[in-house]
Formats: sequence, structure tokens, C-alpha cells
Amino acid sequence: MTIFTFSLGVQDENGTNLIPVPSWYGKVEYKAGTKITYTNNGVYPDRLEIEGPTNMTLKIVVNIFFFLITTLKMFNYGYSSNKRV
Repeated sequence: MTIFTFSLGVQDENGTNLIPVPSWYGKVEYKAGTKITYTNNGVYPDRLEIEGPTNMTLKIVVNIFFFLITTLKMFNYGYSSNKRV
């Protein structure tokens, strides 16, 4: 089984993290001339709101994390033939 999780963040035009990735808690930042709200309640999907207008170009950053979960199952297999001749 594979589990995917996504995390959102925001960078300004200089590559500075305004909302770092990953951010584990919700936060409100007043940067780039606007209000940026990031909501993460521990249950995906994350929510990102940028009220705008901004005074610089912003980049939305998405990180995708995936986990591969495997289960090792042990079993015995036997075959028996009880044919009468």
C-alpha cells in the first residue's frame, strides 16, 4: 500500500519561504503586501488563501511525500493426494 500526503508553501520572487514547506501548523503571515493564510489541521488537504493584491510575484510550492507500506505474510503451503488405485 502506498500513502501520499501533500504539503503547501509559499515563496516570494527571491525564493524566500513565506510559508515554509512543510508547515505542520496553520499560520497567518502578512508579507508581500497581503495576508497569507495557511490552514493545516492534521487532516489533508491543506488550505492556502492569499487575499491579494500582492506587491511581488509569489510561488506556490507543493511537496509530495509518499510512504510505501508493505506487509510480509508468512504462510505454509502443503499438497496432499489421497488417490486410491
